Amino acid sequence: MTHPLITERTTVDFNQRSPENWKDVRSITLGRIVDMAPLTVTVQTPMETVIEMFCKLGLRQLLVTEHGRLLGIITKKDVLNHIQEVEKRKDQE
Repeated sequence: MTHPLITERTTVDFNQRSPENWKDVRSITLGRIVDMAPLTVTVQTPMETVIEMFCKLGLRQLLVTEHGRLLGIITKKDVLNHIQEVEKRKDQE
């Protein structure tokens, strides 16, 4: 269960603060809200598979890894843009 004061609009401040200012900042443990086993694909994963994962699983983002290291994130918007570009190229042929 998430903290009642934490919403999707809650701001997280990643700026370094000096310890004397920490008393003004409420601390939260991100472990409760972070997905510790997120879905991932590798750089070799075919785009067709990525699209299928987004459609069937209703994903909003997907992590891209190589040899266990994070390379980037594919978002739903990225997938939609890719589909639009492919369709545009087909129409031009």
